[in-house]
Amino acid sequence: MIFHTMRLLALLAFALPATAAQHSSEAQLSSAPTEIFRSSNQPNRVVAAIAAKQQCEQAKGRRTGYCEIVSMDGEPIGRAVDLKPESNRHPLFLWHFTRGDANVYLAGTVHVLKEGFFPLPRQYEEAFAATDTLVVEAAVEQIEPAQLQQMMLSYALLPQGSLRALLLPQTYAKLAKQAQTYGLPLEQMQGFKPALISQQLAVAAISAMGYDPALGIESHFSARIEPQKILELESVEGQLKLLLNQPLDMQTALLRETLEDFDSIAEQTDAMLSAWAHGDDGEVATLIREQTGDSAAAKDFLYQLLDQRNTRMAQRIANMLRGSGSYFVLVGSAHLAGSQSVITELNKLGFSGRRIFSTDSISN
Repeated sequence: MIFHTMRLLALLAFALPATAAQHSSEAQLSSAPTEIFRSSNQPNRVVAAIAAKQQCEQAKGRRTGYCEIVSMDGEPIGRAVDLKPESNRHPLFLWHFTRGDANVYLAGTVHVLKEGFFPLPRQYEEAFAATDTLVVEAAVEQIEPAQLQQMMLSYALLPQGSLRALLLPQTYAKLAKQAQTYGLPLEQMQGFKPALISQQLAVAAISAMGYDPALGIESHFSARIEPQKILELESVEGQLKLLLNQPLDMQTALLRETLEDFDSIAEQTDAMLSAWAHGDDGEVATLIREQTGDSAAAKDFLYQLLDQRNTRMAQRIANMLRGSGSYFVLVGSAHLAGSQSVITELNKLGFSGRRIFSTDSISN
């Protein structure tokens, strides 16, 4: 949900002038996989992805299927059909908890997806239909866009100085390289904190791979509910504080580690999406540890981002189970993986859930 909250500033990714046009992407129509639509050279990978997908959409005509980015600058991007499981029965990131008159379906989500992952496994839709209340980490839809932007800026701006002055020269050079690749107008972002820069770089890279926050699971279900009827486990402001109010030395350390491994973001994203689609919570936990890093700053931030929040989320869900009503609770899949997951914390509180598999049925 933090990723979803931060996407408002992503439009900045398209602001760079058209210089050094050396980037190209390829798109494919799912119903005609032998046809490849390659963009001309573009100023950055985001614009290249848009151009390739537009070519595909124009050529699609009345044919069935969807257009999907399959490479950027020659680097392959996993197709949704290849990332999803082939087996008939596999676990889902979906658990069912009951206690007395209370009924909770707890789903692990991905905040950004692409068209090829839809329709979702039918059990997600059945759980949504079988419950009365949708619960998300933070209901960004309940805040007016102008108010949300102002709230974000109040946390995102550096108290003084510039990003260039804050970072080591070698770190800034690596950032500048990735910013040019993905279209971040770095000179226009000198007043922003490193955490905001890191998030916007991730937003741009994910967009270049063809993923869209508007196709995230939270967005998919929230769009079908009146915003004021959606419940929160946390709050938008609480998430912004967690992300953007960390000490600046921690933010710079995390940005530095992110840049060290950023060239492998496509491979990392494919691995994480495949693990989610297969319901492999063990692999998700492993990937999180590998991608976060071993530094003290990374471990401290991960503890705050997952472990502490998992405990609080479990307590909120436990309170639902102690009462009455039916709830469809959506949290990022990372919160349902590992030894200190929300599932583990609920077990500690005396609540045992049933894992839902791809062949199971959910009665309304």
